[in-house]
Amino acid sequence: MCPERIEIQSRIDFALQAYMEADSKVGEEREPIASRRNGYTQKMSVEDSGVIDETGEPQSLYVRTGEYEDGRVAEIFIDLNKTGGTLRGAFSSLAIAVSLGLQHGVPLQEFVDAFVGMSFEPRGPVSGHAKITRADSLVDLIFHDLALSYGADLPASSAWRRLTDV
Repeated sequence: MCPERIEIQSRIDFALQAYMEADSKVGEEREPIASRRNGYTQKMSVEDSGVIDETGEPQSLYVRTGEYEDGRVAEIFIDLNKTGGTLRGAFSSLAIAVSLGLQHGVPLQEFVDAFVGMSFEPRGPVSGHAKITRADSLVDLIFHDLALSYGADLPASSAWRRLTDV
């Protein structure tokens, strides 16, 4: 198993365990989601990804969300183009784990705290996002985007260098 996947899994485990210890009601019941729901799709890319398509564009990352009727995030989907099955599978697994956590009562803030600041390749300037200009990894980028979109707090140490007009 690749080191990045191990690191992602350990952070998922840490976030879920920390919240479950703090609130014994987590996991008791899964909150249902409406069959048709609001959300958004955000296309972004890390310029230094090293993966370039035939048009000269860097690898794109798509974050899609589904929301509860009150506007809280209920699920996420992560799509990467131009990647192999292993990386695509790792990000799909991350999205499923986070979605299940959200539906079982884990606040988005727990995931933001666990994943913002993860640093591994690719990292660098971000294109396609109005407020995020730089990311330390694709995981860092995903959770910065979710934090900005759903009002979670960003760590003070990372917010100053990545955000433009917040």
